[in-house]
Amino acid sequence: PSRTPNSQPARAAPTSVPPAVAARARADAEELRAEATKLVKKGKGFKLFWSPDPDRAAPIFAKAAHKFKAAGMDDEAKACFTESASCQLAAKPPAFASAAMNLSAAAKIAEGEEAVSLWEQGSSALIGAMDSQRAADFLVQGAKHASTFDLDTSARLYNAACDLIVAPQSGEIGGSVLGGEIIQTARDWFLRNGRVSDALALAVRHIVVLKHHEQRTALHKAYCAQTVLELGIGDVVRADRSYLYHLQDTAYLHADEAQ
Repeated sequence: PSRTPNSQPARAAPTSVPPAVAARARADAEELRAEATKLVKKGKGFKLFWSPDPDRAAPIFAKAAHKFKAAGMDDEAKACFTESASCQLAAKPPAFASAAMNLSAAAKIAEGEEAVSLWEQGSSALIGAMDSQRAADFLVQGAKHASTFDLDTSARLYNAACDLIVAPQSGEIGGSVLGGEIIQTARDWFLRNGRVSDALALAVRHIVVLKHHEQRTALHKAYCAQTVLELGIGDVVRADRSYLYHLQDTAYLHADEAQ
C-alpha cells in the first residue's frame, strides 16, 4: 500500500492524574470489569443453567472503561469500551447505535490500523441502526486517520463513505443534507493526493447530492469544479460538454462561477 513519510499519527500526551484519584478510579474500574466479565464468561463453580447476559454487562463494561480512562489507563479503557460494544451487538435486539458510540470511544484511544478497524466497525454498527449519514462520518474519521500512514486504505474508506451517500449502481441518495460535505471532503483529499480521476468521479456524484438537496450556491461551485477537473485531465471535449450542460441551469448561467 501507498504510505506517507509519517508511519504513525501523533498521540496526545496523557493528562496527569493525581495518584490517589488514579488509584481509586483503577480499583473501581477493576471491580466493575470483574462484575461485567462474570455476566458474559462462565467461570468455575457457576450454576449448571448459567447463561450470558450481555444486556446487563454492556453498561458495566462502559462504566469500567470510563473509570480506567480517569485513571490514565488507556489500553484498559479501550478494551472495556470494545467489550461493551460487543455486548451491545450481542444483545436481543442489538443496540447498534450505542455500540457505535463505544467503538468510537475506543477508536479515539487506539492507534494505527487498530484505530481504523474500530472506526470501520462503528460504521458497520450504524448501518445496522439504519443511520447511513453517521456511518459515512465514521468512515471519514477512519480515512483521516489512515491517511497518516496508508493512503490506499484512506482512499478505500473515503470511497466507501461516499457510497453510503450516493449508491454507486442505483444512484440512490442516502444520508442527510450534510452528505455533500462528505463527498466534497473526499473529492478534495483525492485531488490533494494527485488522484484526479477519482476526484472527478466524486465531483459528478457531488453534483447529484447537491441537486437532490437543492443547495444552489454549493451546486454552482460543484459545476465549476467538475469542469476544471475535466480540463485538468486534458479532456477538453468532455469539459466543454459538461459546461454547456450545466448552463441549462439558468441560475448557473448568471452565477459568477460560470463566467
